[in-house]
Amino acid sequence: MRHGRQGGATAPGALAVGRQLASAWQLMQAGRADAAEQAVRAALRQAPRDPDALEFLGLLLLQRGAAEQAVAPLQRAVRARPEKAAAHYNLGCALASAGRPRDAAAALRRATELDPARPEAWANLGNVLQELDDRAGAIACYREAARLAPGDVAPYSNLGAALLYEGRPEEAEAALREALSRDATHAGAWNNLGNTLKSLGRLDEAAAAYRRALTLQPGMGEALANLADIDERAGDRPTADRLKAAAADAAQPPQDRIAAAFAAGRVLAQLDEHEQAFDAYAAGNALRRALDRSRGAGFDRAAHSRRVDRLISAYTAGALAAAPDAAGADRTPVFVLGMPRSGSTLVEQILASHPDVAGAGEVPCLEEVLSAAGALAAPETLVATAEADRLRLGAAYIERLRRAAPEQAPRITDKTPVNFLHIGAIALTLPGARIVHSRRDPADTALSCFFQNFGRGNAFTNDLGDLGAFYRDYLRLMAHWREAGATFLDLDYEELVAEPEKTVRGLLDFVDLPWDPDCLRFHENPRAVLTASNAQVRRPLYGGAVARWRRYERQLAPFFAALGQSPR
Repeated sequence: MRHGRQGGATAPGALAVGRQLASAWQLMQAGRADAAEQAVRAALRQAPRDPDALEFLGLLLLQRGAAEQAVAPLQRAVRARPEKAAAHYNLGCALASAGRPRDAAAALRRATELDPARPEAWANLGNVLQELDDRAGAIACYREAARLAPGDVAPYSNLGAALLYEGRPEEAEAALREALSRDATHAGAWNNLGNTLKSLGRLDEAAAAYRRALTLQPGMGEALANLADIDERAGDRPTADRLKAAAADAAQPPQDRIAAAFAAGRVLAQLDEHEQAFDAYAAGNALRRALDRSRGAGFDRAAHSRRVDRLISAYTAGALAAAPDAAGADRTPVFVLGMPRSGSTLVEQILASHPDVAGAGEVPCLEEVLSAAGALAAPETLVATAEADRLRLGAAYIERLRRAAPEQAPRITDKTPVNFLHIGAIALTLPGARIVHSRRDPADTALSCFFQNFGRGNAFTNDLGDLGAFYRDYLRLMAHWREAGATFLDLDYEELVAEPEKTVRGLLDFVDLPWDPDCLRFHENPRAVLTASNAQVRRPLYGGAVARWRRYERQLAPFFAALGQSPR
């Protein structure tokens, strides 16, 4: 994030302080940040409440990466001059860098209120809103930043990424083309364009965009990882070594180091150097785990297990027996759920290749509705809710799902894996829904999760022990849903690969759809796919991912130990 300082010391009688701050400014401009910080601290010893000195100290701390330390002096500067937009902006930058996006959003929003013509405030507000999953808010901020600074490529590039994340790839492509028309040397925009083209199934064009990004920024780990995802010839041993070095470079931003580590792992795996590949992936996961924890977003095994306990306690067999009658119920939703990387994207792509199905992808609709009703935090409240009110919640979900879908169809899929937590809620609110449970060998699932740089969310995937604990709770919750009488189809990835037509016919029968051969030609479907498997579903079924875990059996020991199972 860009930040800046306005003005010098203005407090009456602060001439000496003003000189010290002027000297500090010159020192900073000369690249002597440590000496500048000493000068600012000397000024604060004479005038501890001087708002310019406080703001200057905060900026220096932020510049050297001490974001958490920068927050306190910047907060004091804001309290001293609450009407100064720059102070709120700088505080927002510090809070964002310290991993406090909600507080950062409040500070940056205040900066835009005080100075609506400040494009960087709108751009950085968009960044934190994107992190908070306020997609519409982020898009609006990026548009405003682009309007205020039409020559700046970054807002257009970020707008394109946000539109893609929102599920609007055609608009994303237009924004990214606009970005590149302003600056064709912006590597990030080329990488974002590659992601957009990949989601649309235009893999050759996507590969060309990634290669252009790498020409401009050869060490861009994210672009190389994306390219390797669609082109197995994308890397060699020297490339892997450069990526490993980039991942180990503490001077680089955490996100770049993480992307480089995962890219190194992918390249090394393609070179059949599996030992080193696993080490690179482990390094990337360790970096991601540290970043998540610094932002308060780490995985808590005990808390998650207590959540599963509460779901089991609330949604008993008796509670599910009181589910509304499915006769005459709206049959629009088809849930495809299960562990991440279990084949759920493939299942949705197969279904969405049927003329009567639209694929909405991973959408937050169900959790939004349950959260608004208080049933996400307290599932027992939904059980105690009158049937008519539960059905109204279901209707609200279907309305959101239809808005999220790219087109209207008799069936719309919701492929949010974590919805396996909400099978009880689905039974009580959506009696006409169908639920497809995507399953895959636990070790292959775990390995695929560990090798995937999810970017945000899924914090449990960054540690093999956490993965095993999460998987154990997933198994016992799915067992509970079966025992409680919930209805769903178990669809095994391995069976789908071995007997595709038989398995797909069973899938279509379960969701009450007639056979359509296009479902076996799912890889030709041009629909946008926004999940991590968007490249894989552009290819015909293949068995190369089955039993891949055996190459890494020794390294997966922590997963098996936490799962409480031995390798098979």
